[in-house]
Amino acid sequence: VLNVFTSTPSMKTRLKRDVLLDCGFTMDRQTGFAVEWRYQFKGSGHLVYAYNGAQDRVDMAQEGTEMFFYEAHSRGNASLLIRNVEMRHEGSYICTVYMPNLHAQQSIDLEIAGKTQ
Repeated sequence: VLNVFTSTPSMKTRLKRDVLLDCGFTMDRQTGFAVEWRYQFKGSGHLVYAYNGAQDRVDMAQEGTEMFFYEAHSRGNASLLIRNVEMRHEGSYICTVYMPNLHAQQSIDLEIAGKTQ
C-alpha cells in the first residue's frame, strides 16, 4: 500500500519568499521509490524535480528547487522547497511517488498574494 498526502492542498505566498510545498508518503514495505514534482498552469506543464530514491540520485531539478533526501528516506517527506518565488511559479504542483508497480499523487495549488494585474 502507498499513501501520498499533503497538509496544505492550497497555499498562498508573496513574491520573493521561499515556500515549502508539503508532500508526504507512507508505504507498507521498504522498497525502491522515486518522487516527481510536476507543474501545471492553464493547460501546460513541465517536470520540476525528479528524485530516484533507489539510487539516491536527482535526475532533474529546476533551478531554485530542492528536496531533503534524508527526510524522504527516514520520514517519507517528499516536500519541495521553491526559493525566491516569482509569478511564473503560480499554478498547480503534482507530487507523485512511484514504487515498483504502484504510484500515487497529490496536488497542491500555489497562489501568489499581492500580485498586480
